[in-house]
Amino acid sequence: MKNHLFIIILASMFSGYFAQAQTGVLTGKITDNTTLEIIPFATISILLNDTAIKVGTSNIAGYYKIADLPQGDYIVEVRYVGYQTYRQQNVRLNNNQITFLDIQMKPSAEMLMEVEVMDYAVPLIDRDQTASGATITAEQISRMPNRKGNSVPSQSSAVRGSRSDQTTVYVAGISADNEPQPPMVKLSIVEDDIEIEPDFNQAGLLTATELNDFGKWELWNDIQKTDLNRFQHIWKISPIWRYSVQVMSAENRPVVDAQVTLINSKDAVVWEARTDNTGRVELWMDLFEDQKDKPDQIKVVYKGESFSYEKPNHFQKGINVFKIPATCETPQQIEIAFVVDATGSMDDEIEFLKTDLIDIVKNATDQFPKSDILLGSVFYRCFGNSYATRMTSLSKKIKQTADFIGNQSAGEGGDEVVEEAFKEAIDNLGWSESARSRLLFFVLDQQPVINNGVIYKMQVYTRKAAEKGIRVIPVIASAETPYNAKSLEYLMRSIALATNGTSVFLTDHSQIGNAHATPTTDQYDVETLNNLLKRIIYQFSYVPPCDDYLAPEGIADTGYIFNSPVIAHEIVDLSRVWKEINPGKKIVDFTHQPDTTLQDNIKIDNIADSVTTLTQKPPIEPAALRYYPNPTSGPLTIEIQGNINELYLIDLSGKVLEKHNTLKDEKLILNLSNYSSGIYLLKFEDANGWHSGKIIVST
Repeated sequence: MKNHLFIIILASMFSGYFAQAQTGVLTGKITDNTTLEIIPFATISILLNDTAIKVGTSNIAGYYKIADLPQGDYIVEVRYVGYQTYRQQNVRLNNNQITFLDIQMKPSAEMLMEVEVMDYAVPLIDRDQTASGATITAEQISRMPNRKGNSVPSQSSAVRGSRSDQTTVYVAGISADNEPQPPMVKLSIVEDDIEIEPDFNQAGLLTATELNDFGKWELWNDIQKTDLNRFQHIWKISPIWRYSVQVMSAENRPVVDAQVTLINSKDAVVWEARTDNTGRVELWMDLFEDQKDKPDQIKVVYKGESFSYEKPNHFQKGINVFKIPATCETPQQIEIAFVVDATGSMDDEIEFLKTDLIDIVKNATDQFPKSDILLGSVFYRCFGNSYATRMTSLSKKIKQTADFIGNQSAGEGGDEVVEEAFKEAIDNLGWSESARSRLLFFVLDQQPVINNGVIYKMQVYTRKAAEKGIRVIPVIASAETPYNAKSLEYLMRSIALATNGTSVFLTDHSQIGNAHATPTTDQYDVETLNNLLKRIIYQFSYVPPCDDYLAPEGIADTGYIFNSPVIAHEIVDLSRVWKEINPGKKIVDFTHQPDTTLQDNIKIDNIADSVTTLTQKPPIEPAALRYYPNPTSGPLTIEIQGNINELYLIDLSGKVLEKHNTLKDEKLILNLSNYSSGIYLLKFEDANGWHSGKIIVST
């Protein structure tokens, strides 16, 4: 009797970080050179002197990543059943670089159509443990009523009654028992019924991208006026008139969780918010309506003391900097909540989301072991369903939140009560009066009902979120129609801007769930959702210590934020690449100290290799950039060899602070004394692409 063996394998998503040692990473996508279809599970070998030193496989989306490769020239060899062996000589890998190499394979003359197993020394199906056997055909698998086979992760593959300890499975000539094993689908065969039993215990399978519109402000202004303009009038929200404020102490320490208010000429409050972990805050004029008035002053209230000045700068003219008499005090409380759409439309992704969220919840304390972490969650459906909203309040009991999320499921449907979930999260989760950061991740795939009452509620709770210092971070999944996708995108990106947040979009690279709409932008990087959210939590919560001196080794301690590997780079519309403005600074010093030149009494440690490079091909005569001292108390010397088109100074959350154009073989000195202590990035462009390096500003 013939037994047909069909094995469905899901590749695990990229994981792990750059090794601490000086190594590089090779990554890319493998496709058919004729049809351009992806080729999953191809075997990639990295050879040095014709000897394989690393072997990996492409995942379900055709992407591969080979990490921990010492600097050098390699041969890349790719094999896959039915295709000619691909071989590329002289592939250059550099330390601390991700090198992209996309590969197109040619079909061979003979195609392997089916693997047929004639007999087994040990029967695959043990009849004394199985009611009946069955042959599973590809057609039957495609008709399975459960989740798509290529989107269900699992840690193991098994057929009920199989003797896994005596059977070795080979795929494309490679033992599936060898490490690392990709997660597989469990198949059960009972009375001719075929059932997929998903195992959702593996986090890090979903993929996503972050769009931080503060980092591409001019691009956002263009998008708002063109592609997404019609939705501005539908949702009656328009984040254009932006007033950026930096609040810091006389020692340039960030003042966290201060109340900041924008006031108009009639002495009415226009917008109110709280400073974030970097001491910055965003205020808005005419966000919901044209108030026909100009802001008259900005007021800062901190620990009962009030500071204000008149005629503040609009962002185009500069950042409004407050220096106030304040000691270095950082609230230790970090509050994180998840609002999740649990209607039937999320059925294709909710189990994977739950796994990622539970992993993030359980590991939250690892990121900030000395802080008090409070976690909470709201799940919502529709009026008339078994429930509209249900929640667990913010609590230090991590297991309570993890269990709550784990017990939820997707189902039912109708008009989703997005606005009610927003209200529940802002009003009833129990946010603290004082906190270092308050983060609200809003996971959804459908827009609210469009009517005046709902629109008004979304406006009210956007304003309340800003007043409480809650940064809304939408995580946008697949939508029913392209129109709804763009409508939802505009609304949630606007709310993220209004609350000093950022936006996250799920992508198709994981091959999980329905198709996801491409966000409106120029280009974007793809990460695993799990790593991306952990990175955002860190970036939005890290505050430099109050010690007088941050040692150079402290730089390594903050390296976590750069260790979320980019698994793909997608170009949407390069014609939309905008030149960002270079905002100035309007500094008002309330510390009553005379202006003095800061003396650099910090030991100068030249960190010449502190630039991380991301290139799509091995660099050809790249620009060399060296900057010191790092850490710095103010002056930063940048030595440039070669041509740099643009150089940006960016804060930890991705906001552009300074821009410098076209630099060649010169020395540039930046004065960072008017920026609060913390982590900053230098980002620059040369002929090989964009590169970034980390800076510590320490008083």
